[in-house]
Amino acid sequence: MSLGSTEGKERYIKELQQVVRAFPKSSEEKRAQEILRFLKGDQQAFNEILYDEASDAFEVEDEKLHYVFVITYDLGQKDFDKYKLDISNYNKKYHRFENLKLSNIYLNVEEKSQIILVRSFENKNKAMVYYKGVDKNREEYVTASGSSFDIFVSTQKNYREVIKQRSANAYREFFNKNYLKK
Repeated sequence: MSLGSTEGKERYIKELQQVVRAFPKSSEEKRAQEILRFLKGDQQAFNEILYDEASDAFEVEDEKLHYVFVITYDLGQKDFDKYKLDISNYNKKYHRFENLKLSNIYLNVEEKSQIILVRSFENKNKAMVYYKGVDKNREEYVTASGSSFDIFVSTQKNYREVIKQRSANAYREFFNKNYLKK
């Protein structure tokens, strides 16, 4: 925070990204990710969501068709296109025979958050294999230095609900509880 105060926002972002890399799966990483999302345009990054509220909108359906979606914040079109190209190259390298398709949509125009949708996976387990591969190879998944993105696995129905809410904050809690903590 002190470097950000004395040297500006870009340095602050760079240092937060270093915290994320240095302390994976820790409370420090989680807080740094929240701050990064906020700095990159997610105005709801710090909103507290009660799990009970989140669970009402989303359902666990492990055997249903699943998607993986990547949320980017405050990227220009050129950078966004680079993200898509990197993800496409990753899919060709590691998932060549899975016939994965990419599409994109704005999640929230005012906040400049966009989604890159990777579809489709037969069920939760197959989507989680993809997710875990990306988690291990984040720098290869999106090669832009200092890239910041969120990635989630969801059913079609839950994905539509995220789009309807124009935010992934409620889904983040649901995802952490139902996909990551088992």
